[in-house]
Amino acid sequence: MAKETAIKKASVLSEEINRFSKGKLKQKEDIERLIDISLEQNKIPLLEEAAFTAKFLYGLLSIIQRGESPIDGEVFSRYMKEYTENLEKLKGDLKEILKEAGSFINEIFTRKYFALSQESLENMHELCHDLNWYKMYVNEKGGYSKGKLSEKRRLSTKRKIPAN
Repeated sequence: MAKETAIKKASVLSEEINRFSKGKLKQKEDIERLIDISLEQNKIPLLEEAAFTAKFLYGLLSIIQRGESPIDGEVFSRYMKEYTENLEKLKGDLKEILKEAGSFINEIFTRKYFALSQESLENMHELCHDLNWYKMYVNEKGGYSKGKLSEKRRLSTKRKIPAN
């Protein structure tokens, strides 16, 4: 897809997602960048896979942070292992999307989301929040027209979180 067309479509789509979330997007510009790059490079299925992983991460971290009931050490270790594995998968998917985006964009995402710091982890959690909204929007609308997910993946809204 042409760069100018991708930018326009990404802007419209990110606005629709923001309205869908009732203005709750926290990293709206970066979601728009990811959509733009994914459209331009025909990587929407990879973005949708990243959103699927982000939705899982966001849900798992919410369970861990809520702490409604005590989590024993073994279960906590399992949760953290799942979180770490899926966080690495998400980072890998995002890096693949950004691979040909240019050094400036890659540098921004590296500093903001991929660095080993508390701030980067918090930013990544916010990005997971927004990708979660992207995933819910895609599920609600039946997939993005240029990168529809398989019926099985589209209807799947979350991964199974390990039981206590």
